[in-house]
Amino acid sequence: MPNRPAGDHLEGLRARVAAGGEHGLTPAEHEELQRLLDRAGRDGARDDPGLAESLEEAALRFEARHPSVSAALRTVGVNLANLGI
Repeated sequence: MPNRPAGDHLEGLRARVAAGGEHGLTPAEHEELQRLLDRAGRDGARDDPGLAESLEEAALRFEARHPSVSAALRTVGVNLANLGI
């Protein structure tokens, strides 16, 4: 999976967030993830210096209750960093 393009990881995380209730996400968690995904997926993401830090902070918050979401956030962050975002 590490060789998948960053966009694939982002879309996979979007699918998880869209099915938030199925993954036990609260409405507040769902909203937070949606905001992060919107930031990561927009054209100006390269000009968002706090994006990588925001993704890592969210990964830490989600780690205990939603380990798969946390891992996906980290993967997206790493992939975006590798692309210079």
